[in-house]
Amino acid sequence: HNYLRHFLNVLPYKPRLQPKLSQYQRKVWLQFCGEWKHWTADDWKCIVFSDESPFELFHAPNLQTDRGWARDKGDVEPTPTVKFPLKIHVWAVISHQTVSDLHLIPRNQTVTAEYYITEILSKYLMSTLSCTEETRPPLKLSDTSRALFSQDCATAHHSIKAQKWCSENLDSFWGKGI
Repeated sequence: HNYLRHFLNVLPYKPRLQPKLSQYQRKVWLQFCGEWKHWTADDWKCIVFSDESPFELFHAPNLQTDRGWARDKGDVEPTPTVKFPLKIHVWAVISHQTVSDLHLIPRNQTVTAEYYITEILSKYLMSTLSCTEETRPPLKLSDTSRALFSQDCATAHHSIKAQKWCSENLDSFWGKGI
């Protein structure tokens, strides 16, 4: 260990994680790239991205990777933790021109297809797509039908009900598998 550090000037590093793609995943990604490679920067500005994420106050440290460097173990400052940290789960939409209001998902609420459609898509997404200058920066597309809605691969987002709602209420969206 010391020999490697002092004489060979090498340090220990953890290897980077790299997702292993299956042949099917490679095929799908190459197909996606082929379909959209002709798009211009203006075309990409029409995409309306959505995502949800949990945020945690007093996030517990990762004991595998977090390190405190000191001469003595007692000199390393302890990290305060709590047994049940406060968490919020939010959903939002962002595009080149605008950002939605944050939708705070209630505590202990599972985002099911029904909740996603009634509380998130119907209220927050539609208000963002139809916003005006008074509420927030509007979606400044010459035609809002050019807005292309993109969502992640969460189960509720790609449920049959959510896909049906999107096809009935949105001019354009990336469906399951994109």
